[in-house]
Amino acid sequence: MDFPKSVPGVGLVDGKFIDEDPLAATPGSLIPSAWGNSVTLELLKVIEEAGLTPDEDDNTQLNVAIDQKISESSVAFASQPEAEAGESATKAMSPLRVFQAIAKVVTQATENAFGWLKIATQAQVTAGINDSSAVTPKKLAARLTEKADLDSPVFVNPATNSTPDLHDNSAKLANTNFVYQELQSYLRSTSESVPGLIQLATSPEVTAGVNDSKAVTPAKLAVRLGTALNSTLGYNRTYVDVTVSRGSGVTYTNSSGAPIQVFLSLDTLSGAEATTVVVGGVTIYSGDPGVAGQRAPLSFIVPNGYGYSVTISGTTIQKWVELR
Repeated sequence: MDFPKSVPGVGLVDGKFIDEDPLAATPGSLIPSAWGNSVTLELLKVIEEAGLTPDEDDNTQLNVAIDQKISESSVAFASQPEAEAGESATKAMSPLRVFQAIAKVVTQATENAFGWLKIATQAQVTAGINDSSAVTPKKLAARLTEKADLDSPVFVNPATNSTPDLHDNSAKLANTNFVYQELQSYLRSTSESVPGLIQLATSPEVTAGVNDSKAVTPAKLAVRLGTALNSTLGYNRTYVDVTVSRGSGVTYTNSSGAPIQVFLSLDTLSGAEATTVVVGGVTIYSGDPGVAGQRAPLSFIVPNGYGYSVTISGTTIQKWVELR
C-alpha cells in the first residue's frame, strides 16, 4: 500500500496528506474513496485473520493481530534433553544444542567402542605410555628411525650370508633366505607326526567322515554328534504308552527317525497261547509267551522306517509301551 499519489488533485504535499488552512486559504488533501476503502480493507484483513471481530471503538485490534501472527510464526528451540534425544521434527537447535547433541553420541574411542581419537604428539609416541591417542605414519617412522637406523647399510644393502644360528637371540640380523627357510618349517601341512598348518573341514566333509587331513571345529562337531545321536536308540527319547492305539495283527511303521523299542505285557489265558512278532517282513518271534494265568513280558527293537506287528491268540495285550 502507499499514498494515493496517482489520484489527480488529491492535494498531497511532499507526498503526504495536509490539513486545510483557512488563514492561508489552502485546501486540505482529499482522501479518495477507493484508496480509503483499500486501506481499511487491508487493515481489516489482518484483524480478521487473527480471529478478531472488527470493532470501531477498539484501537488496539491491529496491534493484537500483529502480535498474534508473530507469536504463531516464531520458531521453538529444543532444550538440551530434546537435542540429545534427537526425536523432535518441529523444533530448531541453536549451535550450542547441535554441539551438545553431537557430544552425546560421539565419544572418545576405546578398545571396546567406536569414537573420536586425537593424534598423539611425537613426545607421546616416543614415551610409549599414552593409550588413548592415535599414531600417524609420520610419527611412527620418526620413532622407528630413532630406535633403529632404517637408512643404515644393514637394512638397505642386499642381504648377506651373515645369518644367525637357528633361534639365536643375538643382535645379528637374519637375511631373507634365513627368514624364508624358518617360515617354511612352520608353513607346512600338518600330519599325525609333523606339526604345521591345517585346513578346516566343511560340513559335508564332517558328515561324510572320510577326509583325514582337515580339522573339525567345535561347532561342526556339535552338529555332527547331534545328527548321529538323534538316530540312535534311546537318545533324547521318552516312553510312550500307546496301548489304546495298538491292536493285534495290525502293521505299524516306525517313522520316528531313529530305532524304537517296543515293550508288551501280555495276559495269558488258556495255556495254549500263540504270539507272533514280525519286523520288516521278518518273523523275529513266534511262540507261547508264558504260563496260563500269568502275565508275560515281550520286547523287541524296530529300526527306523521298518514296519512291525504283533499277532496274538489266546492272550490279551495288557500294556503296549514304546521307547521313541
